[in-house]
Amino acid sequence: MEFPINIMKEKFNSFDSIKLLPILRQGKLEEIQIPSFTTRANWTIVFNGYISVPANGIYEFYTLADNNNRVYVNDELVIDNKAYLGTILEKGSIGT
Repeated sequence: MEFPINIMKEKFNSFDSIKLLPILRQGKLEEIQIPSFTTRANWTIVFNGYISVPANGIYEFYTLADNNNRVYVNDELVIDNKAYLGTILEKGSIGT
């Protein structure tokens, strides 16, 4: 599976403003990870993709980030981390 990725070298003011940022690089990754060249501050990265859900149930998602991050599944907000306090592990779940 490949995940399309857009990388912007800008700090954003709100999550809604991300789509207005100029795209610096585009590509595809085989797993969701932060590219090594983005280790410094003020990068915005957007991953898009699909996952296979073979059975009904509760599915958990995690992020480990030192700044804002969100995870959406089918346009439903699963993780909304607005922390600026260092690296934080966030968990969200979705399902039936």
